Amino acid sequence: MDIVQIKTAEEIRDDILAEISALTGISDSNLGATVRTQAFAVAVEIDELYFQLWKATKGFYIKTATGTALDNRAADFNLARRAATAAIGTVTFTGTPAATIPINTLVAAPATAARDEIVFQTTASGIVGGGGTVDIAIEALKAGEEGNLTAAQITTIKTTVSGVTAVTNAASTVLGTDKEGDSAFRESILRTIAGLSRGTIPAILHGAIDFALQEVTLYGDHAAGDLTLYVVEDLNLYPFSITGTNYIWLNETEAVSYTGISTASFPHSFTGITRAQKGTAAVAHDDGVKVKEYVDTTDGQSVTSASLIESPGVGQVDVYIDDGTTTGPSTELVDVVQKRLRGDGTDRDPGYRGAGITLYVIARTVTQVNVTATIVAEPGYNLTATATTSINAVTDFLNGHKVGQNVFGYQVAEEIMAVEGVQTILSLIINTVTFVGTSTADVVITNTEVARANTISVS
Repeated sequence: MDIVQIKTAEEIRDDILAEISALTGISDSNLGATVRTQAFAVAVEIDELYFQLWKATKGFYIKTATGTALDNRAADFNLARRAATAAIGTVTFTGTPAATIPINTLVAAPATAARDEIVFQTTASGIVGGGGTVDIAIEALKAGEEGNLTAAQITTIKTTVSGVTAVTNAASTVLGTDKEGDSAFRESILRTIAGLSRGTIPAILHGAIDFALQEVTLYGDHAAGDLTLYVVEDLNLYPFSITGTNYIWLNETEAVSYTGISTASFPHSFTGITRAQKGTAAVAHDDGVKVKEYVDTTDGQSVTSASLIESPGVGQVDVYIDDGTTTGPSTELVDVVQKRLRGDGTDRDPGYRGAGITLYVIARTVTQVNVTATIVAEPGYNLTATATTSINAVTDFLNGHKVGQNVFGYQVAEEIMAVEGVQTILSLIINTVTFVGTSTADVVITNTEVARANTISVS
């Protein structure tokens, strides 16, 4: 039985009329009767109370809560949604040698039929070289996945800069993410609950999938030669690894290695420092800049899915991770996730593996999926444009697969049929197998693999 028994306005009205009839003998319930109209007016208000009670019960349970209610439930476990992040990249300015491009110069990808204009700003200044060009880093003004653009999309200079005539992005802009939605956030909360006992399979998967790079704040100004880095925060609360050699970013401009952490007195610090790592230069850093675990900013910096394979006879667990990119997790990301799951034996960094278990983190391999389809467009729709939209839909669908998730032919067909303007599919071939409504064209993906789009053709 439901905790709150919901009644409709009509049911409440009839209950009121029945009670009035029992108490007073007035039983005129015909349409237009005064007593019926008044009873219904009261019933509508009570019905709204029932609705609010229903919303409250839904909001109490993690599996049904949404929006703010879900945020409140997550707060019970000290969890919060992952915030949206802005895309970053590099643009090439063309102009007169020695022309200066200031920091915060605005450039943009013009609006198209599918999206609005997307504006970026330079995060550093630059001077056009003797060859007539200069490359400068940029960041999207608005956070979100819409800032992830392919090459040559940024072509507009919104801030007038003397001597500069053109701009373009030779490579894609990357790392833009939307704010975590209810569905993904709910899964994260449930994995956290399932993983409260570390060393279990749910705990290890939670530790991998909900992995996040640790970030703290530099305490005081530091010169380029300083070999102890002090931070504002209590490092006992942050699982930075002290196993082997580890890397951190200073202001995401200088990579630094460290081998130890000192928490004997405040401010806490990173020790065993070697400056100017990963091809970066040692520079001075101001008080308050960010100190973050190192994963190159051009690589994926989070885990989107993972699978686990146990080898009980040898006490080994292999965790295969994916970062949602087409190139696959970098060695830096694999290393940081592995250290996080293993821990370093301290209360600060206990890890997730059970006693006596050897745990390895491995980058998943890619199974490329080819799709060839022939469609018929609805009357009034351009076939070429509809086919292009279908290609994008299938590509996004395939590239959104998780580790170990099979590719089902009927789902590929559904993605195409869901595109506005597609009337029907004449033929659909997936990796050389024609889809005929059965499972013969499905692509089986093992727990060590992830599906990714290769050649997608729709005509």
